[in-house]
Amino acid sequence: MVTDWSVVGQFSSVGSLGASSDAWLTSEWLTSLSSVKGFSSANAKLQLVFPSMENVRRSLEGYSAGDALPYSIDTAMKQPYFTSFLHQWRSNCSGRTRASPHIKTYSRVSADGKWLAWFLLTSANMSKAAWGSLEKNGSQLFIRSYELGVLFLPRNFDARMFTVGNSFSDENEEVAQRDILPFPFPFDLPPLAYEKDDQPWICDIPY
Repeated sequence: MVTDWSVVGQFSSVGSLGASSDAWLTSEWLTSLSSVKGFSSANAKLQLVFPSMENVRRSLEGYSAGDALPYSIDTAMKQPYFTSFLHQWRSNCSGRTRASPHIKTYSRVSADGKWLAWFLLTSANMSKAAWGSLEKNGSQLFIRSYELGVLFLPRNFDARMFTVGNSFSDENEEVAQRDILPFPFPFDLPPLAYEKDDQPWICDIPY
């Protein structure tokens, strides 16, 4: 069931999200992105992809790549829970693991990383300013920033589902004939979780 699939978010900047995960991230935001018509979204798993310090250190540009990944120490210290949702940046599928990412993508992905219900390419980073937050007892959604994105839905391509694939091989062409369309995903799935010693890249501390 799609209701059990993960919401996978990938971004290049992190804002202040609240003192606990249920202040906004796993309540308002996750509920919005995991909603499926006619079903509860309570089972959705959240996997967030943001470069670790080690990802940045080993990138093509080295530590200077972190200049384009703003996540401040003041913000990080206010939301230590955030690290528990984080996963490494890996893109072996496209040969870009060492290329520090600046794209922002969000998707609904099966547990085995082979299927997509939808895919969003957007300018929206992980922040309340970009996505909005509820105010006045939930009666008003306040969004501070203008953002632009493209939402890819299988039905818009006469397909029932996307399958993760970066080329139209003979196998993928056969799949496409069954109303399942290969989709070129930009990084490796399933995402690889941070190990216990990993830390997210912080832009304003010495390395």
